[in-house]
Amino acid sequence: MPESKGPRRRAIYGISRVDDGKKSKHCWIVHIERRRRVWHRTFSDGVYGGKTHALRAARAFRDELLASSFPMTRAEYAAIRRKNNRSGVAGVFRRGHDGNPVDPANWMAFWTTPDGKRATRKFSIAKYGEKTAFKRAKDTRKEALAAMDGLYASRGLKHWLRRHGG
Repeated sequence: MPESKGPRRRAIYGISRVDDGKKSKHCWIVHIERRRRVWHRTFSDGVYGGKTHALRAARAFRDELLASSFPMTRAEYAAIRRKNNRSGVAGVFRRGHDGNPVDPANWMAFWTTPDGKRATRKFSIAKYGEKTAFKRAKDTRKEALAAMDGLYASRGLKHWLRRHGG
């Protein structure tokens, strides 16, 4: 069983700690990403006069950044096409096998409802044909994204927004 390294620290949104004794690197790193733009800055203990002062500077930088660059809307976040997407449309995928009655081929659209639950719609390829089923799934997904409102916020960002009046 691995040895415990003491009590686990509560995560600080957008800020992580590096303590590398071999390279004598002791710092806080701020890493924030907004709408395909990335901010990354290091706050070294030596430059800022210790761990506490470096963390204070990192938090100030992060807070300034978050105040000036708003998070994506839920619809913008949901429209991001992931690396493993093979349909070309975020939230739309093909499932099942042609001619298999147990697992028939479908184009499916999925999205998250305002209450946080996952919603899906299937469009049978046997019933509509390949192109029409795909088009229906794509159009359903587009309508669902248009109905989404509010900002996308991870758990850490939600905590930060509560503390800073967002």
